[in-house]
Amino acid sequence: MTRIPALLALSLLLTAPSLGETTGAQVEKYQEAVYPEALRKGEQQGNVLLSGRIDRSGKVEDLRPIAASFPALVGPAMTAVKAWKFKPATRDGKAVDIAANVGVRFRVK
Repeated sequence: MTRIPALLALSLLLTAPSLGETTGAQVEKYQEAVYPEALRKGEQQGNVLLSGRIDRSGKVEDLRPIAASFPALVGPAMTAVKAWKFKPATRDGKAVDIAANVGVRFRVK
């Protein structure tokens, strides 16, 4: 009999609406990075990892490079990501800033 109240409490927790509900940021505007001509002609492919935050208005802020296959890819990657626009993340229905790590891939097509 002692298990029934515990199971009932657990079922209520699982079916109750969540408190402190959060949603992640969602891309609304995406701009592809411009491939540097010299690297494209040389068929050099690579990646850039950027770190920053998405603010309450959905804008990318405080963007900085963490790693890059080629230094020449950093500028185009940062320019593209700064142009992205997001529907901001929310907590309890209110827009919040969130940290963002972004990988930009450069592939010869």
